[in-house]
Amino acid sequence: MNQLEMMEKLREKAGVSLEDAKAALEASKWDLLDAYTFLQHQGRIKEADDRQRWADTLQRIAESDFGQGVQRIWKFLRMLVRKGNVHAFVISNRKREEMMAMPVTVLALLMIGFWPWGWVALIAGLFLGGRYAFRGPDMGKRVNDAMDKAADMAQGLDEKKKE
Repeated sequence: MNQLEMMEKLREKAGVSLEDAKAALEASKWDLLDAYTFLQHQGRIKEADDRQRWADTLQRIAESDFGQGVQRIWKFLRMLVRKGNVHAFVISNRKREEMMAMPVTVLALLMIGFWPWGWVALIAGLFLGGRYAFRGPDMGKRVNDAMDKAADMAQGLDEKKKE
């Protein structure tokens, strides 16, 4: 690194003028670290407080690829929760009378939190005559057709077992 580059680097890191950077480097025999220390002892460098350093670090992370990746994941999770709150999971009886409806977000949390008991309860509900469906603006007919088919299959198995 030549002298001009050293002066520029010290000026940038210490926040001093080019003349001050040159004087500090000359006084320290062109040792960058000693020049920085020299400027600190003279009180020429203002130390950033911890909050400012933390803010700068957060800003660098946000501008990095990692930070942008985290932001994309966070945005995706927020979208999932919004969609889950707009759509409902509906539990009906054999006569298709609605017994209960809950946001899909709640269903997902229950299925994760009470693993594997949540799945056992859903399957048992099918064999006890329960029917499940999803309701919401993005729900197509195919999803509920598959749910009806599963309920019909469970009912058929139950009837065969009784015979």
